[in-house]
Amino acid sequence: MTCPRSQARFPTCKDEARSSRAGSKAEKFVHDIDQPLLSDLSISPELVTTILDTPVAEPWIPVIEEFQQKLQSIKVRSRVKAARDLAELVEGLRIAAATKIRAFFQAAMQPIRTSISTNMHVLQSSVFLKYAPLYAFLQRHAKSVAQELQRAYIGCAKLYYETGFRRYTRSLGYIKTRTIEKTVLIGNVANEIGIPGPFVDTERLAFAKLEGSGTTLAFLADDKTHKEPMESLFRSMLVVLLDNACAEYLFIVKFFREPADLPMDGN
Repeated sequence: MTCPRSQARFPTCKDEARSSRAGSKAEKFVHDIDQPLLSDLSISPELVTTILDTPVAEPWIPVIEEFQQKLQSIKVRSRVKAARDLAELVEGLRIAAATKIRAFFQAAMQPIRTSISTNMHVLQSSVFLKYAPLYAFLQRHAKSVAQELQRAYIGCAKLYYETGFRRYTRSLGYIKTRTIEKTVLIGNVANEIGIPGPFVDTERLAFAKLEGSGTTLAFLADDKTHKEPMESLFRSMLVVLLDNACAEYLFIVKFFREPADLPMDGN
């Protein structure tokens, strides 16, 4: 004998179970969608604290790279309400970061402005290239600040190299005055004692090549007994100019080159 009540109850329980499973699947589906969204739009307290409360230092490099990812995610998801709500916060962080990075690089240029004894190449490798990701952040998110720093560096570098090269050539000039060159005709085919030639001074001709002895050091100008032929001094001047020009060009290409994903905004 069957119970009508049980027969009526069984389909109801089955429907409830089916509905419960469907609800769990829907909840999981929404969770799977929301999880990356929340991850992309959430900003950690450590990131905010680093930008607002700490001076620019090595820990800033990974923080700024993370911040750039957040800026990109918020821009891509601009239609999402949560992203729009964060826009004001991230804009404040962007301005704060750009202001501090600008002050950091301006301070790094100060030794170049104040002293010719500053080792430019050490400063470039230990400060500028080390913190190049911070300058790349300015290129992407504060272009006017990046251009200002670029112009400031050009002015500092020009003054530094021009002053240093003038002092160096002046030192070479002091050394040159210690050797009195005799006037010899270009077409002379005999040496100083009359032996037929053509006569070639191979020792002085060796200075026509880049390979060879090192350059003349500026402090040798203080040694009144030190003498060098004019060809040696001229070679030193050209080698120093070439070496510094090549090194500076390589630095400019590495540091000031625009990121591949530029521009992201034009502030």
